[in-house]
Amino acid sequence: MGWEDKLNNDEWYFSNCFETITKGMSAEEAFNYMPDVIDMIFKLNNEFLIYETLYS
Repeated sequence: MGWEDKLNNDEWYFSNCFETITKGMSAEEAFNYMPDVIDMIFKLNNEFLIYETLYS
């Protein structure tokens, strides 16, 4: 099942995924993770995914 199907089944899919990734991080770990997130945003070619990454 791709992300489109998962999003159709759960409108909070991306938000829940991001929470799962960051849940156990300290503030410092989350801050240090930002370059990885920014790098991924630059690699995305889908405007919807970019929006969801920035605003979820």
